[in-house]
Amino acid sequence: MFQVEHLDRVEHTVTAIRRAELDRLAAIVAEPHERALILTGESGSGKSTLLNGIHPDGYAVHRARVSPTERDIPYSGLSAIAASFDDPAVTDLSASLLARTGTGPTPSAAAAAFLTLLRTTDPSPAVLLIDDADLMDPESRAVLSMIAGRLGGTGLHLVAAMHSEQRADLLGAIPRFRLESLDAEQSMRVASALTDHRADRAVRNIIVGAARGNARALAEIATRLTEDQLVRAAPIELPFRLSPAQSDAEPGGLLERLSSAHLHSSAALGAAEADALEELLSDGTVTRERGYVHLTDPVLRARIYWSMPLDRRRVLHAEAERAEHDHDPGLACWHASHCEQSTTPATALAAASARFAHAGHMWQAIELAERALAHCRPTRALAAPLLDLASAFFLHGEPAYAERYARWSRRASGDHAAHASVSLLRVLSTFVATRRLSVDTADYTMLVAHGTEDASQLTQLAAAHCERWEHAHARRLLERTTALRDPAPEPHATPDVPANSNLHELVGMQLAALEGDAEPARALIARIGGRRRPGVASTIELLMLGRSLTFLDRNHDARQALHAVLSAEPAPPSLLEEYARAYLTELEIRAGRHLEAAALIERNRHARGRADHPLAQLLLAWRRLALGDVELDIAELHREFAFDDPAIAARLAVYQGQAALAEGRFDDAVAVLRTAAAAGSAFPNPSLLRYDVDLVEAYVLTGRHDEALMQARDFARRAERFRTPWTRQAGARIEALLTSGEASLAAFDRALRLATPPDLMFERARTFMSWAERLSELGRTGEADEQRRSARAVFTQLGTVQWIDRTDRPRPVTARPAHPILSSLSDDERRVVDLVRQGLRNKEIAAMLYVSLRTVEVRLTRIYHRLGVGSRAQLISALAESGTEPALLPRSG
Repeated sequence: MFQVEHLDRVEHTVTAIRRAELDRLAAIVAEPHERALILTGESGSGKSTLLNGIHPDGYAVHRARVSPTERDIPYSGLSAIAASFDDPAVTDLSASLLARTGTGPTPSAAAAAFLTLLRTTDPSPAVLLIDDADLMDPESRAVLSMIAGRLGGTGLHLVAAMHSEQRADLLGAIPRFRLESLDAEQSMRVASALTDHRADRAVRNIIVGAARGNARALAEIATRLTEDQLVRAAPIELPFRLSPAQSDAEPGGLLERLSSAHLHSSAALGAAEADALEELLSDGTVTRERGYVHLTDPVLRARIYWSMPLDRRRVLHAEAERAEHDHDPGLACWHASHCEQSTTPATALAAASARFAHAGHMWQAIELAERALAHCRPTRALAAPLLDLASAFFLHGEPAYAERYARWSRRASGDHAAHASVSLLRVLSTFVATRRLSVDTADYTMLVAHGTEDASQLTQLAAAHCERWEHAHARRLLERTTALRDPAPEPHATPDVPANSNLHELVGMQLAALEGDAEPARALIARIGGRRRPGVASTIELLMLGRSLTFLDRNHDARQALHAVLSAEPAPPSLLEEYARAYLTELEIRAGRHLEAAALIERNRHARGRADHPLAQLLLAWRRLALGDVELDIAELHREFAFDDPAIAARLAVYQGQAALAEGRFDDAVAVLRTAAAAGSAFPNPSLLRYDVDLVEAYVLTGRHDEALMQARDFARRAERFRTPWTRQAGARIEALLTSGEASLAAFDRALRLATPPDLMFERARTFMSWAERLSELGRTGEADEQRRSARAVFTQLGTVQWIDRTDRPRPVTARPAHPILSSLSDDERRVVDLVRQGLRNKEIAAMLYVSLRTVEVRLTRIYHRLGVGSRAQLISALAESGTEPALLPRSG
């Protein structure tokens, strides 16, 4: 059996995770006035570890641990507390308390004696830490309660750890500090440390799911796993064997029955158990879930189950099998497999597991699947239900489990087509979990080689490449499937997707939207409009339609499509809900509705119970950036998620740049937005056009007008094929940003008039903001304040917190580049001179500066007059003779 070499790593990891709680507890202990505190938390939550981490400077620390075997001996607990002191007088009290059993003092007398000793001995500050204080004898608890309220003058701080809030009442009204269970992310860190990071994601998920945030259970489970279970996906016996918990009473009959399976049909429990069940439901020990009930705490279930002898467990399983026979064949199958001389086939267990997984009962599906795998050697008959199970896990957003059971399906099957289906599921599961889609893996190579036989598999690969913005890969795969499309679903299509021809059209629609072609999306809207009730296939259609509409700047229609996915009845698989919520979040971020975006992120976290996949991490990073979190390690996010995914890397750069721009860190904004702009040049994604405008603004705000002009020209070139209200408004805003002086005010007015549709309210507020800054430059403070108030009103309406703060900060003044020979020219005139020096003609200059040809001619005439030259050639010659290098734009060529 695998043994953890250093179990102290649990304490070390938990202490690191609990650093915030430990610091808070240490601060309370270090307060100048003596006080008492009760630390509560469920058994195994890490209370002892937290107590062990308290080492306040300048304080003597006394640690007392209560033995539950002495709870019937009066004052045994107080004796253990006294024994923890080094002072002989206090130690003598410990011995006298034990010697006077039966004739001991009253609790009040014992409390008075203990307090007197504390006040007359060493007065230096001290901390008394008592673990498992609720297991003390009643007399000691009474003394401790009296002492806790009378610590003044003793120099002593007291912290007593207890298992639960109910038991904390035994010590009266002492203030409480509750230690919550580890969350899923923290539990995963502990599980990774315990298994030396060797176990795959599915095994760690099983450990975390079975421990439910209990640090002690995590350690017990990891210690019991074998080498084969850790690294070679061997079957795992569930529930895990856990040692019985210390309890005041033995579990009753119903609790024992409920421990025999994760789920129980409500109807199968019968009327005889109704009163006991209602009591357990009311105190939270049991949870009701869609016709089933189950013990809320899997650790409690495991401890109860394995505390019973084998014969008792078999009797419970036999009774439950008979009760479930007419209610839930899957649960009956589970119980039958545990009965003596069971003949339950592994295929029946695997099939029942797949049914539970499709219904969303994940843990019962896992227990059945592991039971099936442990029941017999993998056979061909087992391959199909395992592949069905893996597909169900994939669709419910559990790629690690999908990968685990797809691997077992491959072991069981010798069929070539099934091998390809398993390969597809493994590739897609890896993609969902990591966003990686390596074209040189064995699974990917098999799919491409097998693609001449199954168009669906190639189409699903194309969809994954499209999500990573690898449009060339997606286009090539889609072209290969054109001749292979079949309107009927493929027998081995995995996971559950629309018919091949429909999926092919959906991926083609998304690629078309990325290229500015809205016609396929319009056609799908027309088809969906005639349907009454969406199923799985049409839910996928709505999801991909919503994504495509965001690329076409049809935000209102995109919201409707994505909300339709989230509100569909019956509810779609979790993976589709997760992606719909993520796409909707990104849409709201771009629209400036940041409070709505933050709420969606939080709902997605609660819906999954964790947020560990790259897309969720990206959105969590945005939320932290929007809140001004300076401790966010962007470099670590890039290393973990973005190094192999251009789509994630570009969006991460965008969120960094927007946060810097909103906070007034304009040089930082330029640095990171240039990364996103480079991605925009490499990938034809219209979403990145929005951040071209941000980069132009950042350049202007840092006085880098030459680079702003170049970026504006690049925006105009790439936006040419996207004719939307947003691109028209963005072009007008760029023109206003690049126009200097009083002439810019008319340009800002035009940009504002183009920002009237509801989808452009964020752009409207940004235009107000830039207009206010320009007015401030011109010394028109009153008008600037009016525009700033308008910007603030719209930002407030949208919930764009970062930009609300920006309206209150004045823009820093940037130095204007000085060139002696051109000192008499305005910025606009100097830009014309720079472009003349590059050899551009008047028409080209007008296009670059977003002005008319007539404006360029007027400016040139004015320049010739001021500098005393009569032609372009004389102008260039005069600048060359002066030895100046005034160019604000880089020379061409």
